[in-house]
Amino acid sequence: MIDRNNNGTLAAHLSIGFVFSTSKQAHNPFRNQPLSALYLLTILEKQFGSMVDVSLIDLMEHSDKPDITAVIPEKDVYLYSVTSPESVEIFGLTGGLRRKYPGAKHIAGGPHITIDPEGSKPYFDAIVTGEGEESLIQLICDIGNKQLKPVYRQQRVPELNSYPYPLR
Repeated sequence: MIDRNNNGTLAAHLSIGFVFSTSKQAHNPFRNQPLSALYLLTILEKQFGSMVDVSLIDLMEHSDKPDITAVIPEKDVYLYSVTSPESVEIFGLTGGLRRKYPGAKHIAGGPHITIDPEGSKPYFDAIVTGEGEESLIQLICDIGNKQLKPVYRQQRVPELNSYPYPLR
């Protein structure tokens, strides 16, 4: 894994929320489970320990709310994995969260971001294309050190067996 920054520490404590969409486009029993989100949050927790507070923000049970941002707690960083069917929902959600929590950073990866990075960039502070495990670690280091780049691309396919099982 990537060193946190050259001396092995994160420069600032960060609260990180992985936003899992309402999945309005999916119908039970075909709703995707947040397994990739749980993997990424577990990787961050193992990498940074007490320097990060990670949580999954599952919006499925709130899909009927007129203002879904009302149920989303304030975080320093919001993460999103975007598929094409849910892209419009997530793009709109980031706008509402930016108004509510203007200091937060919004980071996205996933299939839609990888196939349409240019169309996705305006909605996020940074995007991750391709596989994101190591890119996300570097990105969080960069946020903590105030050196966030607009695009991150992992240079190699990760050995997934080297990562911990997701915490639930």
